Amino acid sequence: MLHGIHITLLGGDARTQAMGRRLLSYGAQITTYALEQIEGAERVDDLPLACREARVVILPTPSFVRERQLYCPQMEHMSVDVEQILSNLEQGAVE
Repeated sequence: MLHGIHITLLGGDARTQAMGRRLLSYGAQITTYALEQIEGAERVDDLPLACREARVVILPTPSFVRERQLYCPQMEHMSVDVEQILSNLEQGAVE
């Protein structure tokens, strides 16, 4: 169904991990940033690399906390601002 579609998951919690596993089962290519490892997904620690070539970028719910910082409770040491995320999206990517 989603075979070959590159989707990036930015931040989130166990709900985002569950969604990533489901998307993988549908054939999507998943990259994660600021999220614990998901088996079968590529985990990267570089925001521009995470967003590179992504057709879809999925933000968590809630997306931002504390002064527009990305919601990533499992990776609390990370601080990513919304503008930083948006500036790294490829033209035509779905937000």
